[in-house]
Amino acid sequence: MQKGKHTRPSVRPARTVASRLLKAFYILLMVLSALIVVTYCLWTYAIQPPTIEEPPAETAPAETGPAETAPGETAPIETGPVRERREQVYTCLIFGMDDGNGNTDTIMVATFDVPNQKIGLMSIPRDTVVRQDRSAAWNKINAAYADGGVEQLDQELEELLGFPIDYYVKIKLSAFEKLVESVGGVWFDVPVDMDYDDPYQDLHIHISKGYQLLNGEQAMQVVRYRQSNSNDSYGDTGRASTQQAFMKAMLSQVLAGADLGSIPTLADVLFNYVETNASLNDIIFFGKSLLGVDLDTALSTATLPGEWKSPYEQTDAEAALGLVNELLPVYTEPVTADIMNIYHK
Repeated sequence: MQKGKHTRPSVRPARTVASRLLKAFYILLMVLSALIVVTYCLWTYAIQPPTIEEPPAETAPAETGPAETAPGETAPIETGPVRERREQVYTCLIFGMDDGNGNTDTIMVATFDVPNQKIGLMSIPRDTVVRQDRSAAWNKINAAYADGGVEQLDQELEELLGFPIDYYVKIKLSAFEKLVESVGGVWFDVPVDMDYDDPYQDLHIHISKGYQLLNGEQAMQVVRYRQSNSNDSYGDTGRASTQQAFMKAMLSQVLAGADLGSIPTLADVLFNYVETNASLNDIIFFGKSLLGVDLDTALSTATLPGEWKSPYEQTDAEAALGLVNELLPVYTEPVTADIMNIYHK
């Protein structure tokens, strides 16, 4: 009996299988890369610079001209627009609530010059004297929010500084702690030993001087500190300087670990812990614009200059005018003294 031939199954070379797998992986990688590029392009196109709705340009009051145009009539002198906004320069009010009587514990005004990548940040002393609605009633600016909410605070700052406020960011102390915790704490160089106890506010601050990682509660204590138990006054000026430095440290830390993909997550954190009138488009646009910014050179800070004369902080009109034009240049032309409404009592 003749033995039949036994056919052995063919074995595909291992090299051929590996090559096909590599080829498939390469194609998949190219497809994913193309999708990322297309998504980025669409995302970049969709996120547009915010458009700020401005009231009609102001004109100087009409004056009587010397020449008569008709018997008994005189021609007014038209001076035209007096203020024009610089392109893509945005302003923002940042304020913190003390979770107590409704007054603002911290007030800052910032400008972001997107084309030139410049940020100005000015602290406004909370006891700065103002007149509500330009009435005869004297008041401290930290009472504006309790009197009329964000709109009232915006109005008084616009009158004080001479330019409009586009955005606001409101942060409560409890939310501030959560915000710091959400970014993993903040590394910060505490400028002095901070020891203060106020049983009436249940406020106890005990933070040592030096560079350290602050959690939410510690960060809140640092930015609120203004006086020691021995009555050595750190004051509002010292506290404002600490708040500015802390904000810079926190923003630098967030941006250092940020990329385009993390911006929506950061926007979600902001929406969860702060109140703002900025839209999601606005936040993503500003976040994208901040990527790669060197805050050591881009960010400039100062405090509205003035002098304490109990019970108010009296603003130095001449120094304030120069500082506003240097630190917060919103218009194509400098702000003039007649635009700023600075009061003294």
